[in-house]
Amino acid sequence: AIIFCGLLAIVGSYNWPGRNFYYIFKPVTTILILFVALTAPANKYKILIVIGILFALMGDIFLMLPSDQFLIGLICFLVTHICYIVAFLLDSRFGRPIWPDFLLAVIAIAIFELLSGGIVSSMKLPVAIYAAALSFMTAQAIARNRQDQNLGSRLAAIGAILFLISDTTLAYDRFVSGFAAAHAIILCTYYTAQYLIALSARCRFALPGE
Repeated sequence: AIIFCGLLAIVGSYNWPGRNFYYIFKPVTTILILFVALTAPANKYKILIVIGILFALMGDIFLMLPSDQFLIGLICFLVTHICYIVAFLLDSRFGRPIWPDFLLAVIAIAIFELLSGGIVSSMKLPVAIYAAALSFMTAQAIARNRQDQNLGSRLAAIGAILFLISDTTLAYDRFVSGFAAAHAIILCTYYTAQYLIALSARCRFALPGE
């Protein structure tokens, strides 16, 4: 169902057979992914992942509206990344190992420099804050998997990397140069990322005392 609705959202983003497909199936796909997380055992990690996906769902809706609600959508996804960061820190230590943070910081700065020419002045600070949160989320997911290599942490780390790819592609398409394959790359990597992170909630053990 997730794959089917995701494909319909992708073809709808190209206005085939009509834009309504995009408006309907983009949020429906995220809702289906939300149900994956909701079926996980009850614990703090699950709660944070569910809240994160809910804010992502709101972000999906704001970003696809005909009126430009990019800033509101950006804030919704910022909350998503904060939820994921807190979830990943529940059973891992910050910056252990430290190399993912350094690597992602360099990548974030490079991406922002690439995009900065196309970003209006009023949006540079919000985009910079968002890029920092996205990079930190990805770095912590990788560090968490290095600390405790299991299926759940591996799924979350792969999902975080795909999220980074999706958002980087979206930003390049919006602020630098639009290209035909952008919608397909953005949505494929985004839905896969969210699905893997949601699935990670079903593949980890409860924290002590939960």
